Formats: sequence, structure tokens, C-alpha cells
Amino acid sequence: MQIRSPDKIIGAVLLLGMFILLMNVPTSHAPADTTTVTLMSAQTTTGLGKASVGTLGTPAPGGGDHFTFQFTGVGTATARIELSNDGTNWAPVYTFKAISDFYQAPVCGACLYRAYAIIADATNTVTITATLGGAAMFNAPTYTPTNTPTTTPTPTRTPTVTPSNTPTRTPTVTQTPTARPTWTPTPAVPPGFPTATPTPTATRTPTVTPT
Repeated sequence: MQIRSPDKIIGAVLLLGMFILLMNVPTSHAPADTTTVTLMSAQTTTGLGKASVGTLGTPAPGGGDHFTFQFTGVGTATARIELSNDGTNWAPVYTFKAISDFYQAPVCGACLYRAYAIIADATNTVTITATLGGAAMFNAPTYTPTNTPTTTPTPTRTPTVTPSNTPTRTPTVTQTPTARPTWTPTPAVPPGFPTATPTPTATRTPTVTPT
């Protein structure tokens, strides 16, 4: 009987072991290519981004499919992720808490996700991307959002009227005294008594006889 070399025996044992391991590996969904969709790109206005994301069809149960939303803000910019089951009614599900933050959400068959900028302007920009992980196929319809302008009410000022006090002059009345007549009383003569009539006294003028 021919005796094989130890090297050949060891090689055969290793090949058999690798074959057994490969046969026992559980099967899983083949992962799809990682796809990234930009929902906002340095957006400077509040409101919706330029796309929403979903999947084509219902993912297989237990497939581990999920979305990863990556948020990058500048300054005080902030945004949130919203969810809809019908494409019409939307509800917020997550608000980003830092200028660099992410949020993972499960994949569902009919739902859609979108981004909404809460604070954004020329110096506070918002960038959000969505990455799909798993075997699901991306569905990312793009659209031109119609932003509702924010109306800043202009306060109406009511002028304060300061009253102008005009002094009221009270005229000074100068009273001229009315001259009263001087009354000299006449002594009353009792009845029955004669009224004395003064008797004139004759004045004699002497006659001068020339010498």
C-alpha cells in the first residue's frame, strides 16, 4: 500500500474544512449599491428641500434596510426630517441637534421622508443627504418646493399727543367809584311853628357934602 505524504494529507483536510464552512454560511439579501441622494445643498432659505426619499416596493422582513440622514449646518442653521405615508400629510420625526448630526430611519414600503429647514439664510446654510443601506431600491422624486414666505408684521405706532397748555387769561376789572352827592340836611321845622324869614338890615350910605 502506497503511503501518502503528510503535506498532501494536511492539504486535503484544510480543503474539506473550508468546504464545510462555506456550506453552513447562512444566505442573506445581496446588498444594493450604496446610493446617496442630496435633500438640501447649502440651502439658504427656510422650508422644504429639493427632494424626498422612499423605496420601490416593500423591503423583505428582517433585511435591515434603513436610511441614514446626514446633516451639516453652518452657524445657527437647523432642520428636521418629516415622514409621510401618503405623500400629502407630513409629520416631523426628528430635529437635528448639532451642526453635524445624523438620523437613521427604517425603510418602509409606502412611506416617504423629506427634509425641512427651520433656520436658514445666507450665512446659516443647511446641507442634508440621505443614504440607503440594505437591499431596497431608492425612490427619490425631486421637486421644486414652494416655500411659504414668512410675513413679518410691521408694528403700527400710535403717536402720543402731548397736550399744549394755552394759559387762560382772566381780565382784571377796574372799578371806577361812582361819586355820591353830598347831602346837607335841612333841619325840620315842627308843625305849628312859624318859619322864620330873615329880616334884611338896611345899610345906609352917608351923604357927603362937598366943602
